[in-house]
Amino acid sequence: MLQSGRLNTGHLSSAQRFAAAKLLQSAAFYDRILQPKGKIRRALNRGEVGNGIPRGVLQKSRRFLYSVAVRKSVSSDPGNGKMDAADSLLVQLPKTTIWKSGFYGLYRKNDRIINACYGVFTFVGTKIFGVSPGNKVVDIRQRVIANKLKSQVQPFDILLSRCSNHLTSKVIPGYFGHAAIWFGDEIPNKHRRLRDIFRFRKRKFSEIHEPGILEAVRSGVRSSSLKEYAVGDVFLILRLRSLTPGQRNTVVSNAGKQLLKAYDFNFDIESPDMVMCTELVYLAYDFIPWKVSPFMGRFTIFPDDILQTALADERFEVVALLMDGKLEVKPDLGVVRGLIARPR
Repeated sequence: MLQSGRLNTGHLSSAQRFAAAKLLQSAAFYDRILQPKGKIRRALNRGEVGNGIPRGVLQKSRRFLYSVAVRKSVSSDPGNGKMDAADSLLVQLPKTTIWKSGFYGLYRKNDRIINACYGVFTFVGTKIFGVSPGNKVVDIRQRVIANKLKSQVQPFDILLSRCSNHLTSKVIPGYFGHAAIWFGDEIPNKHRRLRDIFRFRKRKFSEIHEPGILEAVRSGVRSSSLKEYAVGDVFLILRLRSLTPGQRNTVVSNAGKQLLKAYDFNFDIESPDMVMCTELVYLAYDFIPWKVSPFMGRFTIFPDDILQTALADERFEVVALLMDGKLEVKPDLGVVRGLIARPR
């Protein structure tokens, strides 16, 4: 019904009419509660691939609610003046007319201008940001960095990096410019969802071996190898101690839902259809009270926010710092705090 916006038959059984009336009642509830809330309305209408929410779901619901044809199909005309269960529900709905039906059919408050600006920002971002961490250029320096990182990382570690040559280091506030999650080589064999993720990655890019990182880069959310990831000058490994099996499964499930989503150049953690690198961590570890920052009228999370949360939370430890080619295991926390305190 929601997909078509109407009922295809005027000959419904009493049970079908009652079900349709209940659905209309639900649509009226969504219209009254969710439609006036701009952020929620835009989020629902943008859709969310990871959780199977189609685009325009709230718009279709409103169109269904105010459709004159639907009301006529569901309403009965017994001729005896008595109302049945479906009719008793229909009288509680907001009134509709052909004018209202047409008006709401044009998606009143569908935020077309906002969504258009959202798309422009995304398009411009893909053109401006150029090469981002995680591209496929693999040189000797990246191999060396990758080997050093691999000697320290464990599954479910969070990696932060800074690359002074990338525009992200100039645009993103703070010291670090990128975040990713290391799942490791053996995890795909233990978790079906991750195995499917990495199998997809290997099929798409057969020249890349040992993909163990999930990250959001300019081309979208993908799995990468440490060689691909190792683009930058400074790398930091964060570890959440004593992850329970349930928490591990949560991280795998949440992270897997983000795979192949586009990169969010609007830096908005409330937009479900696009994901930035830090938002991937934010969504995967949804049981952590991450620090978030206001940014251009929205809330976002920057790499430095992830580090600040980790430094303030006893469940985290700073495993290693790789800076200017030098690896320091269990670095001094004063030095680590100094990185995000120093001027850019």
